[in-house]
Amino acid sequence: MKLIILTLIPSILVALTIAAIYIHKNKEMFTARFKRLQEELESAALTRDTLFANTGAPKNAEFKLYRLGYNVSYRYFLTLNSLIGLLLATASVAILNNPKLAVLSIAVWMLLIHKLLDMAYEKKIKEPMAEQVEITLQLLAEAYEAKKDLLEAFVEVFPTTRYPLRNEMELLIKDNNLGKDINACLIEFAEKLDNRDIESFVRGIILSAHYGTDTYEVLKQTAEIVRERRELKEELINETKGKNITIMIFLLAVPVALFYLIATSASARSMFTNTHQGQNLICMVLIVEFICWYFSKTRGVSEKL
Repeated sequence: MKLIILTLIPSILVALTIAAIYIHKNKEMFTARFKRLQEELESAALTRDTLFANTGAPKNAEFKLYRLGYNVSYRYFLTLNSLIGLLLATASVAILNNPKLAVLSIAVWMLLIHKLLDMAYEKKIKEPMAEQVEITLQLLAEAYEAKKDLLEAFVEVFPTTRYPLRNEMELLIKDNNLGKDINACLIEFAEKLDNRDIESFVRGIILSAHYGTDTYEVLKQTAEIVRERRELKEELINETKGKNITIMIFLLAVPVALFYLIATSASARSMFTNTHQGQNLICMVLIVEFICWYFSKTRGVSEKL
């Protein structure tokens, strides 16, 4: 039994070391993220009340589910995943005889499913949106220069856009045709899209109309900023691909080794299922694995650009 525990210690230490190295190497990122959040909150307190008084749909789990095509309430989402968590807890008790793991598995599953929802929303909605915004803003700038009317520029560019941007542009045009103020339409447009480039564009348009500056220059400069940021983001993502693959390999190595021991060794299986030390060890491995995975999937500098 002691020999089995000793063979697992290196794997656990490797996982802990990876987590420590990741946090240490990204200390500046965490600090910058905190400062950025503080600046965004201060900026929002000063500007959003005047430009975005109507907060629209909150960007919570229910909003993300709706944008992903699942028209269900957050209560239904919680109920369904609570049942899945209970099934995992039951399996933990029935197979591994580990009540501590049962409680832990419910908590980890709920955190995991919310993180997976965020990742799905980011990949299927926000990333395609970000790819379209640069081209759309450039086309809007050219169309506005020719038409000298923002709504006509939207009508001109609308046929070239794709989902999800296309749907919201169609609603903006329809609302304005029904008599709604163009600024109110733009504000709702930005809120529904949940894209900071579009929000910056809308803020710039409203301010340019208020102070009488050139709307074309606002569109052109916003498109240029978006283009430069996307180029820098792609470079950073390409540079970090190897690091992400290495982290995932180490994350998979520990549970594979653990399950192999349980499946092939009767003494290891007995130790993990019938002793407090073995049960605590499995719980610790689950916690360490989840923390490492969670932070490896947390939005880094490249995703914030």
